[in-house]
Amino acid sequence: MEQQLQEQQTLIARLQEQLAQSRQQPEPTTDTIEEIRKVKLPIFWQKDPVLWFAQVDAQFHTYKIRSDITRFFTVVAALDCNVLQVSDVVANPPSTDKYETIKKKLIAAYSDSQDRQLRKLLNEIELGDHKPSQLLRQMRSLADKRINEDVLKTLWVQRLPQNVQLILSASEGVTLDKMADVADKLVEIYASGSISAVNRAASPRRMDMSESASALLVMQKQIEMLTDMVKTLTTDRGRSQQRYDRSKSRSRTHSGNFRHRPAEEVCYYHASFGEKARKCKPPCNFKPKEN
Repeated sequence: MEQQLQEQQTLIARLQEQLAQSRQQPEPTTDTIEEIRKVKLPIFWQKDPVLWFAQVDAQFHTYKIRSDITRFFTVVAALDCNVLQVSDVVANPPSTDKYETIKKKLIAAYSDSQDRQLRKLLNEIELGDHKPSQLLRQMRSLADKRINEDVLKTLWVQRLPQNVQLILSASEGVTLDKMADVADKLVEIYASGSISAVNRAASPRRMDMSESASALLVMQKQIEMLTDMVKTLTTDRGRSQQRYDRSKSRSRTHSGNFRHRPAEEVCYYHASFGEKARKCKPPCNFKPKEN
């Protein structure tokens, strides 16, 4: 009997406390209710709770949702049945700081530890179907400024296709973000059907003249594209370095500069294909044979 009396007293005290809290909170106005209805949260992202709560806080700020209990129940409504780590908080929320409590518990339960993030960065993450720039952003997020850009660059380049690595190896002095843009374009080029056409043309079987000509045209196109990529990389360096290189190059203009070729030199296309070349890149001194 005495125990039941104590339980009843405890329950009465709790109800009185809740009643006092409800009296302190102002009644929601019609405008407030309308703002609450505008909040549309996506289902909780178990793979990235920090980013999910960043979006939640942005919506609460935009629609001026300041009530702790409103924030709490709005988050609870966005949880699915698979989120079990916070079931105790949902069933028995604390009397104060309900939103911050469930926020901290969800982030702690579903965020990778720093050691886990580094292991994923070093051993698990791959390019897959992502663009190189997307892979870089993901690796930066995992690194979280715990490793420098040079180490991150090495780890990132190692996960790219070998043909892309080869082009990027000539990118000294270029920012990592610029390299990522170029890598995106390279992957797009290599993923196109032109590469498979070259591979098929290079097979051991005997090819007719039309296939050979087609393969050569494809290779010429690739050479031009890759050359443009390298030029894009080299032109991204600092202005002071460009001026320095330009001043040094003036002293070598008569000793092998590409733009001042001897009269007997011809362009790459005529040097490679002779009269069959379909393109010409000036300056070129090629002269067809007279019949």
